[in-house]
Amino acid sequence: MQATTRQQGWNALVNIAFSFPARNRKASLGLAALLIAVIAFLDWQIELNVSLGVLYLFPMLIVGGCLTGWQIALIAAFCVLLNEQLDPFPWTTESGIPRILLTFIAYFGTGLFVSEVARSRRQAMQHLRRIEQESDLRRQTEEQMRILSGRA
Repeated sequence: MQATTRQQGWNALVNIAFSFPARNRKASLGLAALLIAVIAFLDWQIELNVSLGVLYLFPMLIVGGCLTGWQIALIAAFCVLLNEQLDPFPWTTESGIPRILLTFIAYFGTGLFVSEVARSRRQAMQHLRRIEQESDLRRQTEEQMRILSGRA
């Protein structure tokens, strides 16, 4: 019983997480922009020897649900630029280029993953609706057949 309730709760959370960006694109993009701005501000203000660049994954999770691949790449590149400009580590060719490549791949990969999961979910929901419509039509046809066979 508890496992069923937990599974229903998880399903509801997944439903909200993947349907909100698609239905509320402007709100999602606004939230992602706000998160990027807050993370950049905090990364700029905090004087610890720690980069907050990993936090840019959260806006990438949001934009992945409502943007195309090249748009996700642009946002990922922008986040990499902010991360490199605001992190406390000095830029050298030996460490900077691999760091840029790895962070871009992480941000872009996260966004693309969410994009593909959302696309797959939309297709599955369309397929489910189509099956439900066919089932309803089949029930109606069976009912009409019963009525016609009763008259004969």
